[in-house]
Amino acid sequence: MKDRRVDELIRTLPKERASEEFTSRVLDRLKGETVTKRRGRLILGMATAAVLLAVASVGILRWQQAEKAELREEIATLRAEHQALSEELSRVMEQSARVHPVLYLGGDDRTDYVLDMNKLMRERRRRPHIIPLKYTGGPI
Repeated sequence: MKDRRVDELIRTLPKERASEEFTSRVLDRLKGETVTKRRGRLILGMATAAVLLAVASVGILRWQQAEKAELREEIATLRAEHQALSEELSRVMEQSARVHPVLYLGGDDRTDYVLDMNKLMRERRRRPHIIPLKYTGGPI
C-alpha cells in the first residue's frame, strides 16, 4: 500500500526537462573521470611494480650474499681439511721411513705381497736411468 502512495506522489511532481547541453556535459564529465581514473590506475600500477622490483632486488642480493658466505665457509673448511691431511701424510711418511721400511701391498689367504723400500731405493741408486711408471688406475 505504501508503494502505491509513493508512486502517486512521484507522478504528481512537475516534469523537469533537461537542457540541450546536459547530455554533452555529462559525457564530457564521464570522459574526464575515465582519463583521470586511468591515469590513477597507471600510476598505482607503476608504483606497485617499482615496489615489487625493489623488494625482489633486495631479496636476490641477500640470497647472493648468503650464498657467498656459505661458499667462503666451505672453502675455509676444505683448506683446513687439506692442511690437516697434508700434515698427517707428512707424519705417516716420516714414520714409514723410520719405522717400517717395508710396504704391504696386499694379498689373499695364501699369499701376502710386500715391497722392501730399502731394497727399492738401493736399486734406484744403482740404476738411475730406470724411471718408475706412474700408476693411473687403469689396467697394467
